[in-house]
Amino acid sequence: MDTGFTGDLSLPLNAIRRLGLSSLGRRFFTLANGERTSMNAYSGTLLWHERAQEVVVIQSGSAPLLGMGLLWGSRVTFDAMDGGGALIEEITSA
Repeated sequence: MDTGFTGDLSLPLNAIRRLGLSSLGRRFFTLANGERTSMNAYSGTLLWHERAQEVVVIQSGSAPLLGMGLLWGSRVTFDAMDGGGALIEEITSA
């Protein structure tokens, strides 16, 4: 999880290829240090809070990241320790 990442999801290229995601071309982004860069983007669908959710997946060179695009509307609880787990639950309206 990366609360500074406003997109939906980032995945390494090998995962994008395995999933057969469709290319959206390059997209421009501003990194946390203020640098502007472009990255490959892909479209996909995933099951999120028990519903199909269309997402834009950004190609990364590292581990997958969940961004605020997916996390918005969720309660996130995590154990701040090595090997600690995380729980993501949908916030339902009263």
